[in-house]
Amino acid sequence: DNAILNEINLARIKGLDLKAHYNQSSLDIEWFHFEYVERAYRQYKGENGLLDFTDLLEMIVQEPHPLPRLDALIVDESQDLSRLQWQLVKELAK
Repeated sequence: DNAILNEINLARIKGLDLKAHYNQSSLDIEWFHFEYVERAYRQYKGENGLLDFTDLLEMIVQEPHPLPRLDALIVDESQDLSRLQWQLVKELAK
């Protein structure tokens, strides 16, 4: 429950530029610190071979991966899906 990490993730799932998202946010933190946390988080994950849920979604959407062939696709609570999650649904629906 880190406000900075939450905002960074929101920018990613919405497909927004980090600076643009920062400018729209109500965080009481300077851009320098916000960007530093984002870079440190990416570096930490990279050095430790870690992925978060958003990384996994981005990998599926951005890089060709074999997805399961589905007979039916039911999307529950679709109104709550992010732009990134909708991209995954579109890939699964193909």
